[in-house]
Amino acid sequence: MRIAPGDLTTRARIQRAAIERFGRDGFDVGLRGIAETAGVSLGLIRHHFGSKDGLRAACDTHVLEYVEHLMEEQAASTHLMATLGEYMRQSGEMSVYVHYMVRSLQSGGAFARDFLERLIQSTRVYLDAGVANGSVVPSIDPEARARFLTMASMGALLLEFTLSERDDPREAWDDYVRHATLPALELYSHGLLTDTTFLEAFLASDSSTTSSVNEADAT
Repeated sequence: MRIAPGDLTTRARIQRAAIERFGRDGFDVGLRGIAETAGVSLGLIRHHFGSKDGLRAACDTHVLEYVEHLMEEQAASTHLMATLGEYMRQSGEMSVYVHYMVRSLQSGGAFARDFLERLIQSTRVYLDAGVANGSVVPSIDPEARARFLTMASMGALLLEFTLSERDDPREAWDDYVRHATLPALELYSHGLLTDTTFLEAFLASDSSTTSSVNEADAT
């Protein structure tokens, strides 16, 4: 998935420059600035992507594919520590994509909503694969779990990057990894509550969720 700058095609070089500039400067950055960063003419951007919206849509798709690729690698890996080590080695590259995701969600609007929904669906696919291979516990409501986990993780990222005093997104990403990795893994591995009292009380009071549980048990 990692591509050396010298190996990029013109289209990929434009896309890479756009992801970097959108992440660093926000989505108000002009196509001319992106063209300068990519070392191409403005006409080439229009030739490959048609418009700024077309370029952003292509960037959204590329970033989501990158995230999905990481999820697939982790789900398929039989050497988890080696996989995590590779993620750490790619920290600089990963921070560019993370910064773009943060900017996309901060911007709001249709692009951000669509981007979040696609992230949620990617998370759902990843979790379903984990349930199937026995590495993830089943959920009463798989869709709701995927939505909550995605929004919780992206919310933490938004706060880290928005409140960070770091000028370099790589440093902000490293801060997030340092702050979040241990508590997240502990919470996901061991849980938080010592019994199911609160869950059972909620299920008893929420008929819609109880119906969903009964339907799931019936299948």
